[in-house]
Amino acid sequence: MKRLALACVLAALAAAVAGAQEFGQRWGRMRFAPPRFPAADSFDGSFNFCRGMYESDPNHREPGGMGWWTDYPDADINFSIRLSELTKTRVSNHATGDPIHLVARPISDALFISL
Repeated sequence: MKRLALACVLAALAAAVAGAQEFGQRWGRMRFAPPRFPAADSFDGSFNFCRGMYESDPNHREPGGMGWWTDYPDADINFSIRLSELTKTRVSNHATGDPIHLVARPISDALFISL
């Protein structure tokens, strides 16, 4: 009886470890997308999420982050979608319906384009 109970505990533990590894593989992966820099035709008068690109200090570790591209582009897209759903703000979209998100350096001339 004790051996059966021990076998059940070990089987449950093995299943929990396998599930945790699968969880880490599913949710722990980073998706890399190249930065989308603005051009003159990126702006149509609607809202564009524009993320600032900066140099990270190699001597300073950012806990839970990876510099300017932490959660890029998922956070940018999610913010734009939620903004359009929860407010009357018009968000600039691609023909596919996905929000247009951009990356700009703080010194970029693209930040100062007038319509």
